[in-house]
Amino acid sequence: MSAFVINKLCRGCQRCMRACPQGAISMELSLAQVNPDKCTECETCMEVCMHGAITMVEPATGSTGSEKTQMTKEV
Repeated sequence: MSAFVINKLCRGCQRCMRACPQGAISMELSLAQVNPDKCTECETCMEVCMHGAITMVEPATGSTGSEKTQMTKEV
């Protein structure tokens, strides 16, 4: 499993991208995205995210799937 982002919480600050020791996070359309081949689940991105936008547990889908994006799918 890889990291997930909650789009409505991500503010595009790039803290997670700069902190990732594997270089697994990039920004797309001002949202953090993770390359699953590089992500080692170290949770550094979760620790530095000031907005709580990154999780290792897939968020439950509500009526709209647009609120959550597995960061690995949009790379």
